[in-house]
Amino acid sequence: MLILAGCSQRFQDVNATLSEAFLGADDIVMTTEQIENLPYASAYARINDGAQIFVVLAFAEKNPATGEMQYKWMSSDRAMFIFESGRLVKTIGLYGDNLQGATHQQNTDSSWTTQYDWMPDYRYGYVGTVTRTQGAEEVIETPLNRYQTQKFTEQVRFDAIDQAFTNQYWQSQSSGRMVKSIEYLGPQMTKIEFTVLKQPSM
Repeated sequence: MLILAGCSQRFQDVNATLSEAFLGADDIVMTTEQIENLPYASAYARINDGAQIFVVLAFAEKNPATGEMQYKWMSSDRAMFIFESGRLVKTIGLYGDNLQGATHQQNTDSSWTTQYDWMPDYRYGYVGTVTRTQGAEEVIETPLNRYQTQKFTEQVRFDAIDQAFTNQYWQSQSSGRMVKSIEYLGPQMTKIEFTVLKQPSM
């Protein structure tokens, strides 16, 4: 487990809070040296096309329900983005809607069942279907690496409310890890763009 016991002054200096992301502050842009010198895995996050913020990996631990690793990335004001198998499965501390949980029962590589829960207002148990399509190969460049990736698109549809949204993922061809994603918390809800700068060591 990687534990961010407390934010160092260096982290406080380079990071941005969610209020800055929502209120239109300038993008946080890290140098290669800054990213390499921080002892944490790190990423950029952008919320609804707002300012780019810098987050670090606070925890990496196995989800006992699925056996998969969950990666929990945190901003300086302790908002959290939780990913499992490259997908956003929970958010904590965002303004407005938060994804309380997303579970996937993947039966095939191209389609499966999912369930989403949202807060506030305890909007739980929304069952949907995911349809996945493979796109083109694309190059994603970060300050530390140049990745050859495979792009995937996943449409998430909820028939009961006649709503859908589309997520996009860029997966490293060499490691199979997610490098970048653009995902929505739910239909007509917050968009999260996430780009990993320094990959977790596990």
